[in-house]
Amino acid sequence: ALEAEADPLLRELRDGSGPDPYNDEPELQEALAVLLEEKREDAAADSAKVELPSTFGRYQILGEIGAGAMGTVYLAYDSQLERQVALKVPHFRSKDNAKLRARFLRESKAAAAVHHPNICPIFEAGEIAGIGFFAMPFVEGEPLSSIIASRRPMSADDAVRLVRVLALAMQEAHNMGVIHRDLKPDNVLVNRRGEPVITDFGLASRNEELVEEARLSYDGMLIGSPAYMSPEQVDGEISLFGPACDIYSLGVILFELLTGEQPYQGTLASVLAQIARDPPPLPSSRRDTIPAALDAICLRAMAKAPA
Repeated sequence: ALEAEADPLLRELRDGSGPDPYNDEPELQEALAVLLEEKREDAAADSAKVELPSTFGRYQILGEIGAGAMGTVYLAYDSQLERQVALKVPHFRSKDNAKLRARFLRESKAAAAVHHPNICPIFEAGEIAGIGFFAMPFVEGEPLSSIIASRRPMSADDAVRLVRVLALAMQEAHNMGVIHRDLKPDNVLVNRRGEPVITDFGLASRNEELVEEARLSYDGMLIGSPAYMSPEQVDGEISLFGPACDIYSLGVILFELLTGEQPYQGTLASVLAQIARDPPPLPSSRRDTIPAALDAICLRAMAKAPA
């Protein structure tokens, strides 16, 4: 399936048969090739998924909540503290893949460093029988992506209130030197009180860890989810990664809440090209009732230059 996806995308890039001419953009060709290779690595990690026994240390496994490229999240009961928790378990054994293990451990360290009511904290991180895990609060609610998919665009007031809460939470993370780098509606849970909670710091890093980041990644590597990536993430220039990556993603989320659509649409290759090249559209061009002030905020958040 990955080969079938890769072939037409790369053919678009090579011969310009796609909706946009890519032949003069070798950096984009390289970035897309890297992204496809990462998808293959993710598929390999998924095949290494660990099925937990019904009793995992002090935790009783109650069921699976969800799974992603990096790991699976289980609902569990902590018999020691007598509470339900969410356990995240990577799709690899600790001895299998040092690079993935380093990313997973970094996620727990980054999240544990930040304390804010709208950021999901880490209760515990460790290994049991060679299986790495960390325990988090179980947030009853639904992903913001599900809310977007099931309803009309939010009112401007509701969208602003929600994104303001996310922005204040991320400011706390940035004050601690932690950058999320993969903010998207899938990584925001809206609890039963209607409050958003940011999760999944799987690509997070501290500013002082850029040297270590260079060992775990490399220039030209796409880090993040394509539709919400900043231009510097698309370019893979790790030295430019900073708080502006998260601000860009927040701008995309605000745009999507206001309009019900992502700002850039099309094939994967086309979206990457638009992020790297085209100015962001105005939200009011998709929904004419959006105030000009929100147009200005979205354009500033999604500016091409991080500054």
